[in-house]
Amino acid sequence: NILLGITTKITCVILGLNYDNSGAYIFNAGLQFKYFKLGYSYDMTVSKLTNATFGSHEIQIIGFIPYRFYKPCPIKTIRFI
Repeated sequence: NILLGITTKITCVILGLNYDNSGAYIFNAGLQFKYFKLGYSYDMTVSKLTNATFGSHEIQIIGFIPYRFYKPCPIKTIRFI
């Protein structure tokens, strides 16, 4: 499967929209804090399975493990990724 989408974060609010080529649109929203994220997703089926399933709801609770990261010396160059 191929999953295409876009997600944006404005302060602590996360909003996203994805498309799965197996026939589903995925809407997600959430709040991200320093050590955890609370999220909600709805997978809307648009394939032939629509009559059998009207989509699914997901609730996410994700924890982040804090660690020390020492930044290397800054390199002032133009980067193409």
